[in-house]
Amino acid sequence: MCDNIHDAVLQLVKKEYCTDSNYKIEYSDGKSSCVAVYFSSNGLFYPDDVDTFTQTILVRDRYELWQNRIDRAHKHIFIRDLYKSWYLLGISSQSPTVESLCEFLRKEVNGYQEVIMVGISSGGYAAILFGSMLKATTILAFSAQWSLYEEDIERKIGRKRGNVDFSKIQQYYNIVSTGNYSQVFYFCPVLSEEDKIQLEYAEKAKNINIIRLAESGHGLAVPLESLQYVLRMSNRKLIELSGERVWEASEFLQKVTPWKVKASRKARHFARCRFSHLYGALKKLKHIVS
Repeated sequence: MCDNIHDAVLQLVKKEYCTDSNYKIEYSDGKSSCVAVYFSSNGLFYPDDVDTFTQTILVRDRYELWQNRIDRAHKHIFIRDLYKSWYLLGISSQSPTVESLCEFLRKEVNGYQEVIMVGISSGGYAAILFGSMLKATTILAFSAQWSLYEEDIERKIGRKRGNVDFSKIQQYYNIVSTGNYSQVFYFCPVLSEEDKIQLEYAEKAKNINIIRLAESGHGLAVPLESLQYVLRMSNRKLIELSGERVWEASEFLQKVTPWKVKASRKARHFARCRFSHLYGALKKLKHIVS
C-alpha cells in the first residue's frame, strides 16, 4: 500500500504537506474534561493514484474515525499523515518531525484531565507513540505496529522523501521499550499473519492490555458494529476484555453491547413476534368468518 505511491501523487502529497495543516479540531456541545485524538492510518487513501488522492483528500478532506467520535469527549483532534510514514515525518511543514508534532499535541491537550488517543494500524502505532510521550489516560490501538523494522521503513520513507536523516528517527522504530503501557489497550487480530509478528513484540511491553480477537484481517480487528461501544468503555471495562482469551466476533459484540441496548433489542423482538402472532390469528379468524 505504501510502497508503490506514484510520482504524480507524491507531488500532490508534497504540496498538501507544505500548505495544509493536516489536522482538524472540533468541539462537542456541553463541557467535559476529556479530549480525544484520532490518528488516521496509511489506508487513508488507497489506491495511491491521482484520482483517489484528489477525491479523498482534496475534495472530501478525509480523516479516519470522523464519524466515530468518543461521545464523552469535549474536544476532538483529527490527525493525518499524507506521506504514510507512520508520522515519523510529522504531518506538515508546521509540524515536520515527531518532536514538533508532539509539542503541538501537548499544547492542544493541555488542561484536560482525560486524554484519549485512538488509531488503526499506523494510526495505532502513532496513538501508542504520542500517547506514551504525553501520558494519555487511555490509548486504543487497533492492529498497531510495535516494530517498524518489520515494515522496511527506511526504504519506504526514502522512496517518498529524499534526504531523510534516518538517525533522527531510528529511536522510534521500536516502541516496546518506551515506557509503562498500563494505559494501552491493544486490539490484535491474532489470525492475521502480519499482526502475529507485531503481537510478539507487544507481549514484551510492560503491563500492556492485549485484547485478542479471532480475526484474520489486518485493520479494525473488532466487529464494526461494536466500535461505538468500545470507544465508550472505561479503562476498567476494557481491562476485563484483555488477557489470553481469544474473542470470537459474536462473543465480543455480545460482551461490549450495553445492557440497555440488549434490552431494547429484546423488547423489539418480542413486539415483532407478538404482532406476527396477532396478525396470524386475525387472518385465521377472518378466514373462518368469511
